[in-house]
This record gives sequence, structure tokens and C-alpha cells, in this order.
Amino acid sequence: ARAEYNYKERYLLAASYRADGSSRFGAGNKWAGFPSVGLAWRINEESFVKDLGVFYNLKLRFGYGRSGNTAIPSYRSLSTIASSFYPMYGSDLSYGASIDRPANPSLRWETTDMVNLGLDMSFFKNRLAMTVDVYRKKTTDLLIEKNAALATGYEKGWANIGAVRNQGIEITLDATPILTKKWNWTLNANIGFNRSKVLDIGPGDEMGFDPGVIPGSGNFVMIRKNKSLGQWYGYKIDGFDAEGNFIFADTDKNGVVNANDKVILGSPIPDFTYGLNINMEYKDFDLTVFFQGVQGNDIFNQKKYTYYFDYSNNVVKEAMNGWTKTNRNTGIPIMKTQNTSGGNSLPSEFYVEDGSYLRLKNLQLGYSLPKKWLEAIRFNKLRVYA
Repeated sequence: ARAEYNYKERYLLAASYRADGSSRFGAGNKWAGFPSVGLAWRINEESFVKDLGVFYNLKLRFGYGRSGNTAIPSYRSLSTIASSFYPMYGSDLSYGASIDRPANPSLRWETTDMVNLGLDMSFFKNRLAMTVDVYRKKTTDLLIEKNAALATGYEKGWANIGAVRNQGIEITLDATPILTKKWNWTLNANIGFNRSKVLDIGPGDEMGFDPGVIPGSGNFVMIRKNKSLGQWYGYKIDGFDAEGNFIFADTDKNGVVNANDKVILGSPIPDFTYGLNINMEYKDFDLTVFFQGVQGNDIFNQKKYTYYFDYSNNVVKEAMNGWTKTNRNTGIPIMKTQNTSGGNSLPSEFYVEDGSYLRLKNLQLGYSLPKKWLEAIRFNKLRVYA
């Protein structure tokens, strides 16, 4: 259902409601409702703003909406049966079947409630425009495949756990610095800041994950209450031992280095993202340039495992700078035949790198053939570009 109201092109209201159902969830949780409402005030239509002669457009917006997520495999609310071999009558193996995943009839929609406050403004007959949006999103009943307790006999199961908040600001600027018969130059710039915070993650206030890309690594993605979502988790490095192996820091100062010494190493969530799109036209020539960037995020470079520790693959030439007795001033451990499940290959700050970048994502130069050239071959337009 949807309703709209417009009063004198100044005050705008739009509201909607829908109900969606999904067979992925439990019997009593297949349906969920999703309302939304949007309000707008076209301030530039007010006489006290018109008299200023400054704004071509000025609009204040407010919105609220709820959305749902069903991004899990089918039948995860039901238990399933898998075939397997089991020892029976001594050491003889017999072929049989067993329940390999527990049922969860309470599995339900993951929902996100979002509030947005925006301001649109433009000047000089729309040749300069700016949009500012401030938002806050709260996602509850997160759909997470968590590790099951060993006593249950199961490995993993899907459940609704925890809540996450995202909030930030997005700014967009559109400008047309040049607009003539021969020249046309437009640009669009944007920047966005987002901050996430885990509000709840269930008992224990944290949950670790092993993505399974480094053998024997254990958990190296951590969701922790009051921290940003999905942080990198592993060992700090405190130099090398006499054999050239990493010394992992004893962060809890108990004299033993183990999984309890893992710490947060970084976050994949950037401080801000930004972009710049430039379009220029001169007569029949046109140029498009698009830059896109990310600042302040950390990445976990899994390729370092392949390049430095997995000797079933070729290694990179940087491995030649590994620790030796004559090359101690390095950040790369000794290269040696070793068990790839542990030791130097364990998740540590060795893998974590600055993910910031500025990328020229698109550069295109084009030429449109004059129309008088195309009339003979009955073409309306022909453009070549590179």
C-alpha cells in the first residue's frame, strides 16, 4: 500500500507499507512488515526564501524505512539428514544417516530500521548543487552462521544474533563551471563517512570466525561488542627468535603465548570513501575521467600465506629478503620447509595492510563525427572512443 500527499508543491508526504514472506524462515516467522514514510519541505517555495534571491532549489527531507534481509541458504530453519560411515560392531564401518544440522524454528527476518535527514540546495539556475544526507541505521536479529557447542555434535547452525548500528554523513557536489555552445564542463564529487558499532552479539559479548583461507589459523575475524563490525584479529609480532621465526607478543603478560594473546589488528571499514567524475566536451570531442578512493581501511592480505608459507606454490621474489643470519633487518621470517598449519603462518599483523587507495577507474576520450558527414550514409550518430 502506498499513499502520497502534496500541498501547494511545498509540503510533500509519502508513506508505504508492504508485507513480505520467505520460506527460508521458521513456520511462525515467514512474514514481516516493512513500513516507510518520507517528508519533504520545499523551502525555496516560501516567500521569505524567494525574496533572498539566492537559492534556485532548497529542500529539507526526512525519511524513515524498514527493510529486511533473507540472504541465507534455503531450509536453514529445518534440520537435515546426511549420509555417513559409523563404526559398528567393533572396527567395522557401516553406512548410515544422521542429522547433520539442528533445526531452528525461531529463525526470522534480519531487519534494518533507517532514519535519514537530508538537505538539497542549488544555485545559479542549478549550475551548482549540493546534497547533504545524515543517516542512522540499526540492524537487529543479524543472520549469522555461528559455531555450535561441541557437546551438541554439530559444527555450525544459523541463528538471529545481535544488533549493529551504522551512522554517517554523505555529501555530494554537482557543478557546471562552463556551459557554452562549444564548451561544456561538468563535475560531480562525493564523500561519505560511516561509523559502525556492534550493539549486541549475544552471550560473551564477542564472536570469532575462521574464514578458512589459512590452514590451522583459528579465528581471525572478530565481532566484538562496542567495536566496529568484523575487525581483524591475531597476534602482534615482537621481533624474531634466534632461528628467524616470528616471536608473537605475550599481550596478557602471563608468560605463555597462546590464542588468548590475540588482539584487534585493524578494521576493514574505511574512515571515508570518495569519488570525482569529470565530463568535458569541446565541439565534437568529449572526455570522461572518473576517480574513486577509499581511506583508512585495513585489509587482510591472504596472498601472503600463498606467497610466503605455502610451498606447493611459487613464492614471490620478496621472499628472498626473508630472515637469515646475515639479513636480520627484515620483516619477513625465515624461508624454510615447515608445517603450513601454524608457526609463522598464523594470523598476525604480518598480513594486515593499509587498504587506502585512489584509483583512476575510467578514462575515456571520444569523438563524434559531424552530422553532415553522416547524412550520406544515413547515420544519425557515430562516435569513436578509446
